[in-house]
Amino acid sequence: MADIKIGDRVRIDRPEAAYGPEYRGRIGLLTDIDDSECCYRVNLADSDGPVVWAYDVTRVSEPRSIKVGDRVRIVVDIYDEGPTLHTGTPGTVDKLDFADDRYPYRVLPDGREVPIWVHDVEPLIEEAPAEAVSDISVADLTRADFLRQARELLDGQSFTAHDLMALADDLQGKVR
Repeated sequence: MADIKIGDRVRIDRPEAAYGPEYRGRIGLLTDIDDSECCYRVNLADSDGPVVWAYDVTRVSEPRSIKVGDRVRIVVDIYDEGPTLHTGTPGTVDKLDFADDRYPYRVLPDGREVPIWVHDVEPLIEEAPAEAVSDISVADLTRADFLRQARELLDGQSFTAHDLMALADDLQGKVR
């Protein structure tokens, strides 16, 4: 749990007994870590939501980084269970409902005709076919292309404008 920090969006895996099992699988904002008790304080919904103490939490993707049309991999389809039938399945997000912290993503899994509501997803990074890459010449790339690629690589991380420009410079230097 060393990578979890205050301010992260987390899923409650094991709430303290006083809160009951109905809080298992709920998503909220981590607002405190009590190292002496090995507990995490999670604020559900927003700053006005109820506060729950939990023994175990898992960091989850930020919901607003996922958009309708994004290609994703299903991480957790049913909020209160472990890996299930659709865990790991790629698909396309076709609807979002961030008011529902249990099933905020509707995904059309690859090879299916009916979308399903799921608990958590992660962006699916698909490699471009080799023939598509070979069609691009270095002369066609602009500074904006390198900045856009740097932004995509840093997505979901905290960074400064200087970090973005430095990475774009590095990417541009590798292509020359």
